[in-house]
Amino acid sequence: MEKIKMYNREGDVYLVPVGTKKVPSTCYRCGGCGEYSYNQIDGTVCYGCNGSGKRLGKGYTEKQWQARQKREEAKRRKAEEASRKKEAERLEIRKANAPVDDRIIEVVELLMEGASSPSKSVRLLTDMLSRARTLSRPYTQKQKDLVEKIASDHLKLKEEGAKTSHVGEIGQRMERELTCKRVYEGTSHYGLFVILTLEDSEGNTFVYKGSKPLLAKDESAVITFTVKAHETFREVKQTIINRPKVK
Repeated sequence: MEKIKMYNREGDVYLVPVGTKKVPSTCYRCGGCGEYSYNQIDGTVCYGCNGSGKRLGKGYTEKQWQARQKREEAKRRKAEEASRKKEAERLEIRKANAPVDDRIIEVVELLMEGASSPSKSVRLLTDMLSRARTLSRPYTQKQKDLVEKIASDHLKLKEEGAKTSHVGEIGQRMERELTCKRVYEGTSHYGLFVILTLEDSEGNTFVYKGSKPLLAKDESAVITFTVKAHETFREVKQTIINRPKVK
């Protein structure tokens, strides 16, 4: 019986009778190991090849195999060309993003000066930087404007904070006319609480946290209080007070 040379998809050569369409190939279910997921009847035997690691697959004549190799080579070259083109695009994007990256790093360092933990703005900027570098995406104009807005807002707060100062000594009992600028009400395990942001005539900020709703917003009064602590929030120096009494 006349025999011809045929190839399987891995390139192994078999001599088979003329007219044969299929030749042994590595089982694509188990990858040639003969084992697959466990079951209680047959254990780990692969059903695709009955544990042999081989199953009949399409056979290729020499001419078909050469044509297949040419197609695979053309596909590989096309993929390599696409990969090179994509990498070149990434490099161009990274080059264009470099000034914005530097600006974001500069703003983050500015925001972190004297901060004990990263703020929401810092987390937003670092996430933006990480995404642009990982995904190789160009920054939009909206993102660039946001970076500059965060920087300008921070500098504005810093300028305003420079005009404020802490008042009194910790533990000192004081009396001052204060105007309520902001009222926040909330609940905790201990019940209702309020946070009042107050200002004096010199623009210094006072904060009261407690259960007494001393003043309504924009209301002014002479208040006697004890200085509890000196803190800084968003570059603004705050004097924390307790035991207030409205006269």
